[in-house]
Amino acid sequence: MDLLQLLRTPGHRRSVLLRRVLACVLLVAAGLSAVASTREQPRAIVMAREVSAGEKLTRNDVSLARVPSSLLPATAVGGTPDDVVGRVLLASASPGEILTTTRLLSSDLIANFGMEDAHLIPLTLAEPEIASNLHHGDTVNIVGGSTGEEETLDFEHSAIHGSTIASGARVISVGTSDDGARGRTLLVALPADAAEAVAAASLAQPLTVVIVGDRAHS
Repeated sequence: MDLLQLLRTPGHRRSVLLRRVLACVLLVAAGLSAVASTREQPRAIVMAREVSAGEKLTRNDVSLARVPSSLLPATAVGGTPDDVVGRVLLASASPGEILTTTRLLSSDLIANFGMEDAHLIPLTLAEPEIASNLHHGDTVNIVGGSTGEEETLDFEHSAIHGSTIASGARVISVGTSDDGARGRTLLVALPADAAEAVAAASLAQPLTVVIVGDRAHS
């Protein structure tokens, strides 16, 4: 029995065929509707891979993706990925994260520091709880320390020897993390020589900061 004859002949087989055809039509319609809906979603600049605080964005770090309007924050960065190449991240970002203006360093954040050729350096503090007491613009000294212990390992014979690695660093931002205080990264601005000294020291010893300046007396 050919298809045309089957359609002309009432019965169970025709009913089954019609139901299958209708199901296919509905499935195709749903697919076309989903595609059309996706095409109507706005494009946003998102992170293509993990980038740490203080790093400059490259073209490989970001991409364009369609995002539902309900999930697009008001601070989402507009334009194209090329527009953000060379911008500095204030806090670490993860793949798939929508890039917002609050994540990017603005010239306004360092314009009033009077620091020529400022270099930015991210710090993971030995005492991360300190980060909650820091604010943008704070002046801090960066201190390194090592623990010296006698072979007896008695507490009273151990001591912390600290030294100032850099003075007058300015806090740019205090990053947040899903890991809480221990996942925070402190971003500070320093002259080139001091920034290099801090970067080198961070590889060999734990670092912390001491608040100085006006805020130290408030």
